Amino acid sequence: MSHNLVFPLLRTPDLDAVFDLADRLLALGAVAESERIDGTELWARVPTRTALKRLLEAVPEARVHEGIRKAAETPEDAPVPPEDDYGAYLELPTPQHARAATHAALRVHDRLQVHWHDLCWPAVPALGLSWTRRHAHLQVNAHHEAEDLDHPWTPHHVLYLHAGDDIHAEWLAAQVGATLIGEPYIY
Repeated sequence: MSHNLVFPLLRTPDLDAVFDLADRLLALGAVAESERIDGTELWARVPTRTALKRLLEAVPEARVHEGIRKAAETPEDAPVPPEDDYGAYLELPTPQHARAATHAALRVHDRLQVHWHDLCWPAVPALGLSWTRRHAHLQVNAHHEAEDLDHPWTPHHVLYLHAGDDIHAEWLAAQVGATLIGEPYIY
């Protein structure tokens, strides 16, 4: 089993700057619509059903698991059951919905993540790198800087590049005019 190395690429309070850079990487790693198997997701931790309902109302175009939808429709405001891990995973219709969905969700929720799963990093024969879907992934952490959503709130947003190794990550960053800004973590 192999793991992704997750490299920080941009840390800034400017969410649109994060999405501008993400858009350039998405174009580099785009796959044809007919070849998509995974999607773009917005992840959030929600402590109550009311908070969950507000989040789903903020991003009405998202699809969610039936259990999440039922929890949001429960009339009383009770904590989300611990077995649900109070995680909401909202599937967005297309990768292009991520920016608007994130802005909308942040109006009702303090921090979240965006994940683009359905990418393909190109081959770089000169560096001995093959194309890969396995390690092709982008992630935005909005208002937190760690790999999980329980990290304290921060005014910054971070764009992370998932790749199989540092050579591919450095090459990808260079193609969009960026550089890696820190050590990776394993995902």
